[in-house]
Amino acid sequence: MLAQPLAFAYAGWVAGTFLLVSFGFISCYTAKILARIIHSEPHLKLYTDIGRRAFGARSTLVISIAFFLELFLLSVLLVTLYADSLESLVPAHSPVTYKLLALVILIPTLFFPLSALSYTSILGIASLLLILVVVFIDGTSKLDAPGSLWSPAETYPGIRSWNHLGKAFGLFMAGFAGHGVLPSLVHDMEDPCQFDTMANWAFFFSTVIYLLIGGAGYLMFGTPVSEEISRDLLRTPGYNAVLNKICLWMLVVSPLSKFALVVQPLNATVEKLFKSQNKPAHQNPRQRLLGIAQRLSITLLTVGVSIIVPDFGQVTELMGSFSAFLIVVICPIGAKLTITRTCGFFDVLVLGISVLMGTWGTITAFL
Repeated sequence: MLAQPLAFAYAGWVAGTFLLVSFGFISCYTAKILARIIHSEPHLKLYTDIGRRAFGARSTLVISIAFFLELFLLSVLLVTLYADSLESLVPAHSPVTYKLLALVILIPTLFFPLSALSYTSILGIASLLLILVVVFIDGTSKLDAPGSLWSPAETYPGIRSWNHLGKAFGLFMAGFAGHGVLPSLVHDMEDPCQFDTMANWAFFFSTVIYLLIGGAGYLMFGTPVSEEISRDLLRTPGYNAVLNKICLWMLVVSPLSKFALVVQPLNATVEKLFKSQNKPAHQNPRQRLLGIAQRLSITLLTVGVSIIVPDFGQVTELMGSFSAFLIVVICPIGAKLTITRTCGFFDVLVLGISVLMGTWGTITAFL
């Protein structure tokens, strides 16, 4: 959500709006594909089960790696967001210093029970709502540029750079990542027949929120908008300083509280890939030590990558272009073609364009 204004700055109004609405529609469409496959074959419990059923046993490793990369990049984003937000509030130290300091906080949370960590998700919901409210309060309360909705910055209707368009693919698609949890959601619903209605509303509201904050942020700050619009809110004079600082402090605390929730399935994925848990940890001290070492290693690697690649937008682009296109679009449509043996023109068109966009966006993210 924080990177949506940058995505509009890359793509322009016309292409940006078209891409965002299209990605929201296609993500909703592929979510329903996954639900229909599970309805027809209820024994398929997880996303990897669908992949194995559609593409064979070898696909499990590929899909697990894609999940690993998506979760890993998300954990890198959380560390980067925390450090960037804290550096904006307290510029006495660099983001690198704050990232190293985060280890003191993050490592203990790795050993908290998941039931306790789940309550911290309320901070993420509160942060989302607060950012949305603050953006519009700031934009409407300031009458002069920069940062005003009444006196908009210079924006562009069309595409200014094909390289930037490729970056926009990943930034827009990253907001719709998360299809990996949908099979579990279908099974957990009290009435799975209501899945399509739920999906329609969920992706509708997501798309509307992205349009609102992306459009407002682009109008307020134009092409020079930051990778995280929250940084522009704090350093632009004329806003309510107290309100904006509260918003930024939420973006400091929320990533730290959610880190362990993101890393928990990441650790489980690694354990499954390398079969590091052959016996229960309490029966095997060596296995327990290996599990602790693995958790510490992933956390250290996450912070290290965040230091080496400090660009919030670039990591978001890569997550959206590679993992999101693969998990959200390519695999579900591919599974439909192989399991149901049905193939429409729309499916082939979306599949082909998604492969092209995902490849294009991944290359530009690396470049």
